[in-house]
Order: sequence, then structure tokens, then C-alpha cells
Amino acid sequence: MQLYRVPEEDQAWLAYRPETAMGLHVLAAEHDTYDDWVIIIGGQVAIFARELLPHDGEHEPIHYLEEPWFRQDARGLETDRQELFEEWFGTLGILERSLQNDRIVPSIEFKLFPIGPFPNPPQPGQWTYGHLPFIGLTGTNEVYYRWEPWPASKRINQATGMVAPGTFTAPLSEIPFMPTGFSAVARLALPGLLPACFRWELKPPPNTPTRCGASVPLYGQSGGGVEVAFQGGFQNVGPIANPVVLPAL
Repeated sequence: MQLYRVPEEDQAWLAYRPETAMGLHVLAAEHDTYDDWVIIIGGQVAIFARELLPHDGEHEPIHYLEEPWFRQDARGLETDRQELFEEWFGTLGILERSLQNDRIVPSIEFKLFPIGPFPNPPQPGQWTYGHLPFIGLTGTNEVYYRWEPWPASKRINQATGMVAPGTFTAPLSEIPFMPTGFSAVARLALPGLLPACFRWELKPPPNTPTRCGASVPLYGQSGGGVEVAFQGGFQNVGPIANPVVLPAL
């Protein structure tokens, strides 16, 4: 699979646009076919949808799990991790496409079948049943978590404490069920295949509006976790710590 570096101006634009799913935007130009849809992982790295479709032969494997920045120790310092990640990020080819005129595809429209030599799946429905159907408000001293594939988040601003509108999270009760990056992908039914190994802890103010519900099976993943979306974003209560680094497996 070919990964591309999203230009900085498009990263900044995406940081305040609602997500298609946790850690992921799907974008389509006006006359795009599905093959030309662009999937943005963690607001920074792009892959074309056609790379995820079944085809004859083997998919080219992604080797980034071998990178030093991905390891749990990363020389023991978060500053080193970020520098190592930036070095790797700079080796990716730039995405030769402007995203800011594209349409962000909502989760109810984005359909992705399992990759591999499987029987043809049934035709997807016109809408996703049961995706975050409930509206609520946060209580006092509640804590939420977010799993991302890169060490630096584009939706969580540690300097200001702001969490961007349209950001997906999960409640404290989900922590025991997602101890690794790949388990987060499976339980939250994330379209991005990369392990979400960087877990952020967030504390919204009381009475912050939410949308919530169970993660339904999508994209070839099992689902079953609880998701909470903050459509309006929020100002975090207190400072935001560096993410906890989880193993991939």
C-alpha cells in the first residue's frame, strides 16, 4: 500500500472538520469514483480507497511497524518519538491533490468490504443501522479516551487544551477491552487498518453535548465497543497528558 504525506495546509483544514470515524476522514471530489476517494489517517497520512479493495495478487505490506518511533520505548523520550516520527513522515511522497474542495464522506455513506480472497459480500444498505443514535450530556469528572495511529494528534491541541469538533472517543469502561492498537481497530470497527497505538485521555466539562452508542460491525471489523462523539468539541478540564503508547499486538 502506498502512503502519502498530507500537505500542512490540508492538515490544518482537516483538524477542524468532523471525522468519518475515529482518527479517519474520507474525502471525495465531485466526480470521483469510489476508487479515487482519499482516506486520511490521523489527519496526516493519505491512502487511496482503491488500495484497500480486493484484487488479484498480494497487497504490498506496510513496513512502518519496524520504525523506531513506533516502538513503545522510542529511546524513552516523547520528544525523541516525535522527532523520529517527523523524520519518517518526511520520507513519504506528498499527496498531489488539494483536499479543501472535496466533500467529507459521512460514515453512513462509506462502505468498505474485508480485504482478501473472501466470497462476495452482500450489497450494503443505504444507511448504517444504529450508528451513535443517542444524544446525551457528560457528567461531572467523566473521562474519555481516544486511540490514534500517530504519536502527534491533529485533533487534540495540548497547548490550548482544545478538542476539535466532530471528534470520536470511547468511555473509561472500554479501556480493559482495548489494550493494544489492533484491538482498538477491531472493537471500534475502524476503517483504518493501521493499529491505533496512541491513547489519549480527555476530560470534557460537565454537560458537554455528545452522540453515543455501540460500534456496529463495519469495514470487516467486529465492533461491539461503546463510542462517544463530541460534535461541538470542548475545552479540556486541566492539561492533556502525552498519549499512552500501547503495543500493536
